[in-house]
Amino acid sequence: MKEEFRTSDFYVAVFCKTKGMKLTGMDKSNPRSVFIFEDQDDREEMIRNYWDACAIVEPKAFVENIRSLRQMLFSDSFGENN
Repeated sequence: MKEEFRTSDFYVAVFCKTKGMKLTGMDKSNPRSVFIFEDQDDREEMIRNYWDACAIVEPKAFVENIRSLRQMLFSDSFGENN
């Protein structure tokens, strides 16, 4: 079984999805939803670059992923094509 990376930080989740991490699910059982990704070897460095404000993403993809993940937050199911 592959390792998971979980985050309740919406914009970290958007960033991870934009950088190509595979979103495998969401846990909505707590007050704050948790996004679940298939972990990858470079994730720690990628997140560190995000927090250090030196990460680079394609802006249009980032905005599209904001919309996509926001829609998931308010839907009743997790889509299979995410």
